[in-house]
Amino acid sequence: MRLVVFETCGAFAIGAMFLLAACGEASASHASADGSVDDADGGVTGKHYIGGVSFEVSSGVYTIRSQFFDWPTATSTSAPSAGTSCMGTQIGDCCYTPPVKVPANAANASPASVTFGDAGPIVVHDGARKLGTLTFSADVPDASTSMGAFTTSADYTQLSSAYVPELKWNGGDTLDVAASGGATIGAFIGSVVAPSPLTAVTPKLDYLATQKTPLEIPLAKAFVVSWNPDTKTSGTTQLHVTAAGDTTSRGDIICTVKDSTGMATVPAALVAKYNSGDQGAVFLIRQVAASPLHIGGADVTISAAAAEEGFVTFK
Repeated sequence: MRLVVFETCGAFAIGAMFLLAACGEASASHASADGSVDDADGGVTGKHYIGGVSFEVSSGVYTIRSQFFDWPTATSTSAPSAGTSCMGTQIGDCCYTPPVKVPANAANASPASVTFGDAGPIVVHDGARKLGTLTFSADVPDASTSMGAFTTSADYTQLSSAYVPELKWNGGDTLDVAASGGATIGAFIGSVVAPSPLTAVTPKLDYLATQKTPLEIPLAKAFVVSWNPDTKTSGTTQLHVTAAGDTTSRGDIICTVKDSTGMATVPAALVAKYNSGDQGAVFLIRQVAASPLHIGGADVTISAAAAEEGFVTFK
């Protein structure tokens, strides 16, 4: 799944999908393509978009993504704030959200239509060094169909060190973004300070190793993950646990703490929401991002994250 969604002051990730935006060390400003200031509720098409640009490093792979999708303007002209609300069970720093119940007739329903916004070419720099340009294309591959078949849609391409080895940055670097403005979203500029890669993560979250031998999480105990705090930034770190039994989702647990604490604990009462034999994954995400920038036709967030992930089984 390629969908990238940006929220205010909250984040989590699922594989390559990042939902980012911790409040932290970042800045941004905006102007229309002709240099004038845009109306936050305007936009070329009359639609309102939510999205932004994210810098991510996970398991040694560096990736830069951008995506803006049409937000329903019938009831709201701006994106919602994640705030501190929990749509399930909150214990301490952790929230368990039960799986969404799908209506019985959902199989016959038409999929929701999503329109992706165009802010023009987006040039990204690490200081004076150009990292590359994100471009809006009419035929970007997408795997969002119900059968997993690849389709294409008009969206931004991504940059990745998987095929551009020199695409890297260091913790503490200031990463700059400049969008020239496009058909649906005005021009903007912004920056974010990159967090350092996660180190000394215990238990070790190794994506490749745990594919063969998943990490075991006892159902009767609290699940604790620790790390060395970042010395370059002062953002937050999230521990995200997700699981399923057979093909049935068991819900998600997200714990949000200050990165400086160096530890996140899922209480035993929330671990017990899962069943013995369930399979799932754990994501640890260190993140920094700006509060959304309101420009013509969009709410934009510039964010950066470092993550580790591994597969788990519950016993």
